[in-house]
Amino acid sequence: MSQEVDPNRAGSQPGWRALFGLWLLCSVLGLIAYKTGSVVVDSFQSLGAVAGAAGPGKLRWPLLGGFMGYDQTWGFHWFGWPFLRSLLLPLVPWRPSTDFALACLIWAVAAWLMARLAERLRQDGSGIWTGLFAASAPGFMASMQSYRPEILTALVLVVVLVNWDGKGRSSIVWRTLGLVLLPMLHPLGSVLPGCWLAATVLLDGRLSGWKAAFARNLPKGLSLGIGVLLLIAWYGLQPAAWAQFQLNVRCQRLLVEGLGAGWLTFFRWGLGGLSSIFLLALFVPACLWALRSVMGGFSPALSAGRRLELLASIGVLVTVAFNIAAKNPNALHLVAAMPLAAWLCQRFVQSISGSFPIWVGRACLSAVLLFFWMYPLRQGLACLRHQGIGYRDELAGVVRALPPAGRVFIPVALWEAVITDPRPGTDYRFSTFPNLLTRAERSEFEQTLVGLAQTGDLVVWDALQDYGGIFNFVTATALKHQLLRPPDDPEHWERLDDRILDVTYSRGQPSTFEVYRRR
Repeated sequence: MSQEVDPNRAGSQPGWRALFGLWLLCSVLGLIAYKTGSVVVDSFQSLGAVAGAAGPGKLRWPLLGGFMGYDQTWGFHWFGWPFLRSLLLPLVPWRPSTDFALACLIWAVAAWLMARLAERLRQDGSGIWTGLFAASAPGFMASMQSYRPEILTALVLVVVLVNWDGKGRSSIVWRTLGLVLLPMLHPLGSVLPGCWLAATVLLDGRLSGWKAAFARNLPKGLSLGIGVLLLIAWYGLQPAAWAQFQLNVRCQRLLVEGLGAGWLTFFRWGLGGLSSIFLLALFVPACLWALRSVMGGFSPALSAGRRLELLASIGVLVTVAFNIAAKNPNALHLVAAMPLAAWLCQRFVQSISGSFPIWVGRACLSAVLLFFWMYPLRQGLACLRHQGIGYRDELAGVVRALPPAGRVFIPVALWEAVITDPRPGTDYRFSTFPNLLTRAERSEFEQTLVGLAQTGDLVVWDALQDYGGIFNFVTATALKHQLLRPPDDPEHWERLDDRILDVTYSRGQPSTFEVYRRR
């Protein structure tokens, strides 16, 4: 193992060719995710408001028909990612393919910056391994399929970390912009920088006194505070958005209680499946190295490089602790800290193989990297078996094959297809509210739909909303239709030919959509 060096020294760092290579790697993952990933609720939550935006910054959710003002305001999640994405609409219109490409670019840049930081600190060739670990991190494909905000959050966290102690003008600008943006992107966007700030004040205070420490870190605190104030102002100036946000929080609490309240919820539901093995393969070594770093790290005499590694360690541990404390079963929140975890995981693997010949260490790193690729390889082989046909292709085909109708009530799985290529003269609406909602408010939403239904209208029925998904652990928030149920109402609805999908990549996605026409 090489000795740590000054992070401000110029070294042989991954250059533009490395960035291009990481982008190609991410693009392969993106293509596999695009072809094999199903369209789920999270994707509509994340960027549905952008797909229906009236223009830059004018977010709205289409397909909802004005329920509680959802067609005009957006307050379900943190608004930063949709708002920033909407500003790009004049240059990059929303399309599934373009947004997948954008996510690949964002992730590749995050991996590249992480690689440059790792190499700058040690100058032993480990930087490119860090970049490969970060680019191939498990969970990235699932996050990309849903356009989740953790992808951009991860990049901004890396940018802030890289420039955390920088004194140059560019470092100050990037750090300030990142700290302002983070609270608006994700809940962890306030928590992680806040913990970094507290740790830095502690280190600086022990080294040069508390007064100097607070003065030195005041600009960082003000930048983070401005971001929090902007988040508060967004909802304070939009009462309807605030009401939506509160409704979402209330329903999320019902979901957590239904899953079984307790700090073990995250492990039972978030890390309880076989797919979590890949995620654990990254985070368990990363957390072990992070604990080692934190337990021996709070010394005033830490070098600049060790300070950054300590902050990365705090970021990974706090991310896991936050999910446990919040009883959050969604392990995809960990994606926000995956580039940091990739660096620490690489450090762990490299350290345990450091006493062996170089080729043994490289073999260990290669084995871990190959393990991360087992899921993409399996999905890629399935895509080849289906001759490149993907879910999104098939779902678009379902919409194109529907008979002409003035109004079509769709399940959430078809939202991308109808917005990307709508049939002229057709009014598309969701057949039930496409997210967590109490039974009473879901009935209120469907009551309007029942009144709208006229002779010749279509309903596309997706069994997933009645028989699958995590939502059905809690009947109060389940994605189940309350009033609009054509399969149970043959007097008013005529069943037409089913639409059968030719691909079966995921056991969770139904292969058949039932179609009903209003008599």
